[in-house]
Amino acid sequence: MKDQYKTKKQLIEKLEVLRNQLVGLKKAETKRKRAEEDLKVREDSLQKVIEQTPNAIWISDEHGTVIRMNQALRDLLEITDGEIIGKYNILRDVQVIKQGFLPLVKSVFEEGMTVNFVIDYYTEKEKQVELAHKTHKVLQIVLSAIKNKDGKLVNAICQHRDITERKHAEEALRLASAYNRSLIEASLDPLVTIGSDGRITDVNAATEKVTGHSRGELIGTDFMDYFSEPEKAKAGYQQVFQDGFVQDYALEIRRNDGHLTPVLYNASVYRDEQGKAIGVFAAARDITQRKRAEEAIESLARFPSENPSPVLRVKRDGTLLYANGASYMLLHDWQLEIDKPAPLALQEAASETLTQQTRKMIDTEHRQRIISFFVAPIVNAGYANFYGRDVTERRQAEEEIRNLNAELEKRVRDRTAQLEAANKELEAFSYSVSHDLRAPLRAIDGFSRVILEDYTDKLDDEGKRYLNIIESNTKKMGQLIDDLLAFSRLGRQEIRVSEMDMGKLAKSVSEELKLAVPERKLNITINTLIPAQGDQAMVRQVFVNLLSNAVKFTRPRDTAFIEITGSGEGNENVYSVKDNGVGFDMQYVNKLFGVFQRLHSSEEFEGTGVGLAIVQRIIHRHGGRVWAEGKVNEGATFYFTLPRERRE
Repeated sequence: MKDQYKTKKQLIEKLEVLRNQLVGLKKAETKRKRAEEDLKVREDSLQKVIEQTPNAIWISDEHGTVIRMNQALRDLLEITDGEIIGKYNILRDVQVIKQGFLPLVKSVFEEGMTVNFVIDYYTEKEKQVELAHKTHKVLQIVLSAIKNKDGKLVNAICQHRDITERKHAEEALRLASAYNRSLIEASLDPLVTIGSDGRITDVNAATEKVTGHSRGELIGTDFMDYFSEPEKAKAGYQQVFQDGFVQDYALEIRRNDGHLTPVLYNASVYRDEQGKAIGVFAAARDITQRKRAEEAIESLARFPSENPSPVLRVKRDGTLLYANGASYMLLHDWQLEIDKPAPLALQEAASETLTQQTRKMIDTEHRQRIISFFVAPIVNAGYANFYGRDVTERRQAEEEIRNLNAELEKRVRDRTAQLEAANKELEAFSYSVSHDLRAPLRAIDGFSRVILEDYTDKLDDEGKRYLNIIESNTKKMGQLIDDLLAFSRLGRQEIRVSEMDMGKLAKSVSEELKLAVPERKLNITINTLIPAQGDQAMVRQVFVNLLSNAVKFTRPRDTAFIEITGSGEGNENVYSVKDNGVGFDMQYVNKLFGVFQRLHSSEEFEGTGVGLAIVQRIIHRHGGRVWAEGKVNEGATFYFTLPRERRE
């Protein structure tokens, strides 16, 4: 009974515990349901807020895919939920990527930042799903990260603002301002704006040229200080404020060097939105040339009788009105009289220039001399002035020049034909060298090897040595033919100019040379080399030849030290290749770049003596220079230059 009692009691206690747990679960369930209801209410409220806000908004998941959007966005971009929700991802947007905003967008999802940028959106038909619209819009984008209480990004919210009209207005204003400024700067006449206090507020380039003062020196100074008659200029300036404009004033501007420039000055007032006069826009036309012309015409009109050249005056109807003393011989030979008809050519010239109000030149012959008349119409007076000049010697000189030019062109054509013939002969020679000379060389080389292979048991050591010498020399002859052909082709090869990375070229060649002689210790240093303009293949050959020589002539050294440098000097770039090899005697430096010129025997160092000649020809064809410096057993340095300016 006692054990049974204990069991029943324990059972009751367990039931009580279960009952308490059940009550707790019911309370938790009730609390959860209330929380879900509260969450739903908040989500509904949030959705209402999002839907009702005038800003265009979408919300994405933590990966950038849109999961919610509002009506303002639908209206702005003319899209539906089916086109965007669950389909569009801003991290894959073509326009975002093209316009360079992808790093900003990534920073939101990777670092939780908020970014603000302006983007152009265009419709692209090939895109199946896009955040776009029918026409080009300019959108201001604000993209922010939404984090939970643990700081983990769970969503991103994106706001769009259409600023298309504002951007168009700003661009129109910028273009208008730039256009107006360009018009002012393009004017050949001095233009000045003046404040209400009479001080200069802005000038154009023509004003700087006429006054000799810079823009900084002029702005802020008194407008009247630059005229030889400041009171007259001041009267015109004051009239602008009184009447709104000023008539033309013939004044003189005083330059900073003391000289005076005659100008025709006028001005007009400019006003604010209320119509208040706030400044003056002044323009001045440089009439220096007109003054000189007027003075010259006045001088000719005043002293025609003293003019050593013929001066005639012909009326519109063809009547000779005047002739100066220098015209006596013309009047006599042409049987002309005052108030009688002039020669037909003069009548036609007078009528044409007066009708068209233009000037012209006509030539006449007199006693085997050529008289050139400058015809100037005086429209108001109804006649034309003929100013004559004897141009016989000048015309003869011009004819001689034309004949010389014709002869020169013929010589050029003949020389070109000779050069073309020489080029054809050179090509024929190259073909002969390439084919006719190689055939016997190949035969000599082949028969030498056959004898060595098939008759080696019948030859003594001396015979074998002779055959080896023959084979070695045929190879040298073949290499010499190759070098000669390469040298001859350089004169005819077209230069293809492009931008060259000289450091990259030098590095490429040096790495190839290291691979070719892996047993050598080569320490090649390439300093910073200035880029150059030239034929990349040709200049690469320059590096190949110079670096190959450096590697060859440092063979006696345990470690070869080769340094490549470059610097800019004047209008050219200077490059050098320096080594610690056997060097050379400077008294023979002039032989280095000649064909077949070698300062070392073939037993010491292999070679044909053409490599440096090729370097010199390439550099000379680029308009550069090449030279060398060295000392016996202390190394050598080879220099070459390339012009900085591009040459075709």
